[in-house]
Amino acid sequence: MPRGLGDGFMNFERLFELALKRLARRDRSLAEIRDYLLSKIAVEDSTTEIPSQIDAVLQKLVALKYLDEERMAGAIIRDQRLQSRGPRSAWLKLRSRGIEGWTLERVEEHWRASDFDLSEEQSEVQTARRWALRRYRGLSSSKDRKERDRALAALVRRGYSFAVARQAVDTVDSSEFESNTD
Repeated sequence: MPRGLGDGFMNFERLFELALKRLARRDRSLAEIRDYLLSKIAVEDSTTEIPSQIDAVLQKLVALKYLDEERMAGAIIRDQRLQSRGPRSAWLKLRSRGIEGWTLERVEEHWRASDFDLSEEQSEVQTARRWALRRYRGLSSSKDRKERDRALAALVRRGYSFAVARQAVDTVDSSEFESNTD
């Protein structure tokens, strides 16, 4: 049986320590830390005191800037972009991590405002094109419609909008492909 509040084990300090250990590995969202702390408390010991202690721990972590969902969201968007994924993929990742308040439009704005050497309007298309060229070597051949359709579908699955994926696939030419394989 897990130890809970009844035996004096789950007080504020212990909850805070558990949260810090969890945050030491990587950034977490408020929802992830709340769920983790709730999972550590025995069901029999659930009282009205426990949620208030968890909320106090979360408030302290935010005040100390150990929990920062804005920073975490920016890191997730950056990571998704570096993995050649689209804004929709980043948005879904944010939702799965429990970060609320980020709309798809806000993710796209952050995506375009990132510190990359590509122009603001072309960056998403160029990232998609580069990934498609690496993944689909036959894409540079305009004769192979099936390969282009596969690349288009893969880009959409990676989180790019259909318009961006279509533009990326349509703007591929063989000279660009040859320069990318060196």
